[in-house]
Amino acid sequence: VMELGEVEVAEPGAGEVLIESVYTGVSPGTEFRAMAGKQPGMPPFPYIPGYACVGRIIAAGTGTTLKIGTAVFLAGTARVD
Repeated sequence: VMELGEVEVAEPGAGEVLIESVYTGVSPGTEFRAMAGKQPGMPPFPYIPGYACVGRIIAAGTGTTLKIGTAVFLAGTARVD
């Protein structure tokens, strides 16, 4: 079962940035396996899916060197909650 809704996103911690997605890639095989609980290394649902997007930094934690507004490519995330 999938659900679409709003979630509260924490402010970035030290060394982290928050990215607003502009474009995102969806891999049907990986995403379906992850939602079905069959993708190795993925936490159980609920979690934040996705691992490839282009966006802009909208918030930055201490110790980061990228500035707000910088365009970035995201190839994975360390956050799952």
